[in-house]
Amino acid sequence: DSSIKQCKICLPSPMPKQQYRPNKMSVTDIELLKNNAYAFYAKKILRIKELNEIDEVKNLRGNYIHAVLDYFVKKYNQYNIYQAAYSKLKQLNLDETLFGLWFFRINDILAFVEKNTNGHSVSEVWGEYQLQITNDYKCKIICKADRIDKNTDDTISIIDYKTTAEKITKKSVEEIQKTQLPLEAWIAKNNGFNEINKTDVSSLQYWFLRKNCEKTIITSDCNS
Repeated sequence: DSSIKQCKICLPSPMPKQQYRPNKMSVTDIELLKNNAYAFYAKKILRIKELNEIDEVKNLRGNYIHAVLDYFVKKYNQYNIYQAAYSKLKQLNLDETLFGLWFFRINDILAFVEKNTNGHSVSEVWGEYQLQITNDYKCKIICKADRIDKNTDDTISIIDYKTTAEKITKKSVEEIQKTQLPLEAWIAKNNGFNEINKTDVSSLQYWFLRKNCEKTIITSDCNS
């Protein structure tokens, strides 16, 4: 019937009021938003806390390993691996029995890091960049890079340590299925890291921290 007019049907979508919108998001929050928008809404808008009890030991070990790596890189050539691991255990007030359970794994990891550290690295470095979303709404994107290496050609490589069994491939990095490192590269190119001068990013690297780690580094050239 020519008397019926066509009209566009728009499905309703949540539009949180201004006061409920986040004014600060981490790169891992953006990764969550991309992978599971409902979980992001629950965490960042509804402020529902996660239940961490089941994975508490796993998360504790991962946090400890990252802390030891940071400590070791910053004190490189001043402390040996054993001192780095044991000192950080005491600083974090962790039970000393955990040291015996974790040390051999940490020893393998730190030996690998020592082998691949050239003395021109920064570790656990914070970066940020503020976006102007609308005239009256700004949102700051923040991150903490596990490690940034300064290369001989004045470029940098951004490195993320992975202590989980998460599957990441070179293809998934190049196709930006993983957003963490590309966002950190974007922050770096906008001079968002205080400890790094504005420079080009030559590569993004995921280091899987398991035994024989040499076989589990995924590197992607950062040409675009």
